Amino acid sequence: MIVHSRASLWCVTALLVALAACGDDKEAAQQVPDDGNNAPDMGMDIDEPPQDLQEDPGQEGDAPDPPEDVEPEVEDEPQEPPFAWDEAPVVPMALVDGLPLIDVTIDAQGPFPFVVDTLSQTIFVDVDIVGDDLFHQAEVSLGEDKDLGELIVKGRDMDPDEANLGVDIGGLVGQRYLDNRFTLLDYPGRQVRLLDRTPPEDVSPPPGHEDQPLHTFFYELPNLFPVVVPTVGADTEVPLLADTSSRMTFISQRAFDAIDDGTLPQIGGYRHWSNFGEDAAFLTRLPEFRFGELVVRDLVVGVVPDDNHLVAVLEPNGVSVEGFLGANFWNRFAVGVDGFRIPGMGQSEGGTKLFFVWGDGTPLEEQLASWVRVGVELARRDGGVIIEMVFEGSDAAAQGLVQGAVIESIDGQAAAELTLEEVRQRLTGQVGESRTLMVTLPEAEGPTEVVVQVEAVF
Repeated sequence: MIVHSRASLWCVTALLVALAACGDDKEAAQQVPDDGNNAPDMGMDIDEPPQDLQEDPGQEGDAPDPPEDVEPEVEDEPQEPPFAWDEAPVVPMALVDGLPLIDVTIDAQGPFPFVVDTLSQTIFVDVDIVGDDLFHQAEVSLGEDKDLGELIVKGRDMDPDEANLGVDIGGLVGQRYLDNRFTLLDYPGRQVRLLDRTPPEDVSPPPGHEDQPLHTFFYELPNLFPVVVPTVGADTEVPLLADTSSRMTFISQRAFDAIDDGTLPQIGGYRHWSNFGEDAAFLTRLPEFRFGELVVRDLVVGVVPDDNHLVAVLEPNGVSVEGFLGANFWNRFAVGVDGFRIPGMGQSEGGTKLFFVWGDGTPLEEQLASWVRVGVELARRDGGVIIEMVFEGSDAAAQGLVQGAVIESIDGQAAAELTLEEVRQRLTGQVGESRTLMVTLPEAEGPTEVVVQVEAVF
């Protein structure tokens, strides 16, 4: 499910479409696949066998005793072969702004890049491919080797998601694939491994991660939305939606207040946005974020008001959380999404399941470097690169950059010739460097040259 935040936000649009409990996607949440335990009454009468096939009761003692040295034959039960990573089909994965994209073919069309999205309840497909926003039966395959057969998919306008991601996508791969499968999202290895059975508890590390520790933690699926509960700060448990399609991690103001000792930074000017509304927000950096023995350090999060606009959408759907755990958490690791229900655990509709995480939680160098930058956030709209947000107190704000301004060029390079990710990268650098921008401000008749400093946001 994709949640947008105008700063960086490629965040809950899919969530929000899927969440429309108040809309046609509630139907998707209510559909429960037939697991074979609800066989219909076939209306068959069972007659007695024909007389000539009925057993002759005979007389007591007539039946001979079986020879003592003959044991009844017992067929060996089929044994599942031992788990091996090389049995798992591998699909190359691209990371665009931290989000995992894999190739998907729909009804022999494509392949198209799809975002792997733990928050989507179904497989969403761009309306340009399936034609409208209704449910469809479609032949779906992932990569070159994984044919999923005929699945229910749902049409959806992907334009808002594409604006914040900066590339065209075909849709979102959600719970209809992830359920009852094991999916390894190997972020460092840039690949996805796909299995139709769960690995054993003592599973070996995936290739390339032999020296990485393994951590596991549970997730629940209330109304088919995955919820995890990390400990933030000293001892504050914060329930969050596990969202591989959100660029940012978000927590509520009350969660922030519970963990802030007065030393956490607050960078204003951020806004949390979705197609249900928007909220003023600020950025902070959390020194410690824990799942048991797994400690994640220096996680940047957005802090939103307690009555943020998504509360009214989430709570009626039985989802009570304090935010979203986004890609800046997940892409530090190789992440196994174990979609097989754990018997006897959890009362949610989807049961209790497991995440497998290989890694030590150390922030990636590119994540740290991304916050030494010109103090703006961007989107691509109508073919142009638009400033979506300006951080308070930044040199960008001091130089007059505002929301809605169009970046025409960076150091002489036309922005239209670059991907959105390339534009973002060109605005990062070393503290003290500067970037010369040609920008067209709202209501201005033409572009203006602005020299702006690269600075540490935190």
